[in-house]
Amino acid sequence: MEAQAWTAIGLLAATLLGALFYLGNRIDSLGGKLDSKIDSIGGKLDSRIDGLAGRIDSVGGRLDSMGGRLDSRIDGLAAVVDSMGGRIDSRLDGLTERANNIDGRFDGLDLRMDSLTARVRDQGRELASQIYALGTKLDEHLRRHAG
Repeated sequence: MEAQAWTAIGLLAATLLGALFYLGNRIDSLGGKLDSKIDSIGGKLDSRIDGLAGRIDSVGGRLDSMGGRLDSRIDGLAAVVDSMGGRIDSRLDGLTERANNIDGRFDGLDLRMDSLTARVRDQGRELASQIYALGTKLDEHLRRHAG
């Protein structure tokens, strides 16, 4: 019976070893398949990433080109603004000079107006005194002839 027990143990050990070898082969086979799938997916991803990198570089180039064009437009506009600033300054200087001339004319008009006002005031006083004198003469004449 001891021999039979050892035979059963041997068969069991051989079966276990066979199962282990089978599982090891199966695991190696599945690992190989996974490695090939991962490599395939990695290759596809690498090619897509390379394609995207090319597109990104293209877009970057276009953005750089647009930046250059914007810079030149901004420089052009700055030059126009600078040239207009000079014209505006000269116009403002001319307007300031004209305003100063007008101020001088108003000063002259103020003097003439003051002189005219004084003359009219004097003439009004003279007229009032002549009217008073005429009224006095009229009163005297009426007293003489009425009475």
